[in-house]
Amino acid sequence: MKIIIKIIDISAAAVYIKLRQRREEDGAMSFADALLILVIAACVVLVVRRMIRNKKEGKSCCGCSGCSGSCH
Repeated sequence: MKIIIKIIDISAAAVYIKLRQRREEDGAMSFADALLILVIAACVVLVVRRMIRNKKEGKSCCGCSGCSGSCH
């Protein structure tokens, strides 16, 4: 769980830096840039949500759904 949060923090920082660079270069962010950022953020949220749900259900052990709880 700590790794997931660390990855999200790194991703958010990278997006923030990119936006700040764009603002300094162009003065404004285009609609396409904003839309792209929203799509990427939505994908990250869905992936993290899926990983947490799998972890709670015990499916994240070794990648197979038929696992009896013992990892290889």
